[in-house]
Amino acid sequence: MDMTSIYEYILSRIAEDLSPYGYKRSGKSSLFYRYSADKKVGCVFEMQKSMFNSSDDYSFTFNLGCIALYNLNGYYKDKLTLETAKLALRYDAGGMRLGHLSRGCDYWWNITDEILKEFSIEEYYNRFLHPDILKAAEYLKEQADKKESVYSKENNTVIYDSIFDFRCTTAKADTFSLANFPDLTRQRHTFPSNNGQTLVGYLYALEGAPEEKKGVIVFAHGLGGGGQTGYMDIFHYMAEQGYYVFAYDATGNDESEGEVIGGLPQGIADLDHAIDYACALEVLRGLPLLLMGYSWGALSVTNVLCFHPEATAVVSLAGWDRAIDMIEYRGTEAAGEFARLTMPLIERQERKRYGKYAACSGMEGLAASDCAAMIVHGARDTVIPIAYGYERYYAAYCNDGRFVFKVYEERGHAILTDESGERDVALLAEIAAFFDRSVLP
Repeated sequence: MDMTSIYEYILSRIAEDLSPYGYKRSGKSSLFYRYSADKKVGCVFEMQKSMFNSSDDYSFTFNLGCIALYNLNGYYKDKLTLETAKLALRYDAGGMRLGHLSRGCDYWWNITDEILKEFSIEEYYNRFLHPDILKAAEYLKEQADKKESVYSKENNTVIYDSIFDFRCTTAKADTFSLANFPDLTRQRHTFPSNNGQTLVGYLYALEGAPEEKKGVIVFAHGLGGGGQTGYMDIFHYMAEQGYYVFAYDATGNDESEGEVIGGLPQGIADLDHAIDYACALEVLRGLPLLLMGYSWGALSVTNVLCFHPEATAVVSLAGWDRAIDMIEYRGTEAAGEFARLTMPLIERQERKRYGKYAACSGMEGLAASDCAAMIVHGARDTVIPIAYGYERYYAAYCNDGRFVFKVYEERGHAILTDESGERDVALLAEIAAFFDRSVLP
């Protein structure tokens, strides 16, 4: 049986398995989809072939996700289309690989000539694929039922929950390990956050480096890509410059507890508790406290200054001022000014749940602290535009000598990546030099 026949056979069997759940195949593609009756909730399931397939070795995996209109714009409007439903496959929208659901890892199925000598393609599907496809269908049905319930309740709590009702796992391709950095060491730590959930963090240092360090950098990661392991190259660089780095997985990310992210102020709460824990460690006690965050983490490092004004320096990379700003921006982008009418309801729910962590802002944090601050943003950022953070900070502090402002005119939200697509080491060098000026006499 040739690979084209195998591919079509598998898709035909998937169509049979998903049909009772209401799925349709999109033309002759490998994408299957279903909507709720009102087209406000949609599920998608996609077979992805490996780019390295050959005539005798065929590998593939599956992507799946469930999305609702309120995940896109925060309120009820219009109907989903196939193009908008496909956004469910994105990690920042809660999309996932089937392997993570059924086998606990980023699993790729593999068919070779040797396997086909042992199993017919029908036997292979029945044994190795059929149970997993049904598991995916049941999982997506459960997710869809939860999202559809939002539209049947006049309950702001349910609506707010639904915006952040997903966990994030770092994709294998984006994960570093100590094997990538033989001279980097790390120690695993666990500590409680605001609701008693256990977070996992790591203290990074350079093996063989002088015991006396310049300070400790507490790093807060972004939202949607998973936890801290995707930034290990940054930790290695900063360790080379003579710093400890304490990095952790926020609630609902990678190794930390939490069934879902919960909300943007959760990042501020987690960072508050991470700082308390890290600064109490004997090895870090008395060292200058330095904060560094990207995106969601950048929001967190400026806001947390309301509770930790003792920080020596802070670096905000593609951040914004208030947690609610992100929801407001995404809502108005999708629905115009009407979306602003929903903001008081969402903000009220956010404050009810997160208290002081929802009531603070980056502007208030920077005013509460005498720390040095480096604010970096991309002029072409469409995830959270420059007006929501950088421009506010610049208007207030452009003449303040403790501030450094840097704009990349050609960059978007991926501010840590240079124009060649690689990690921007020059920017890391500027950050390290900024920290050095802050901590050294």
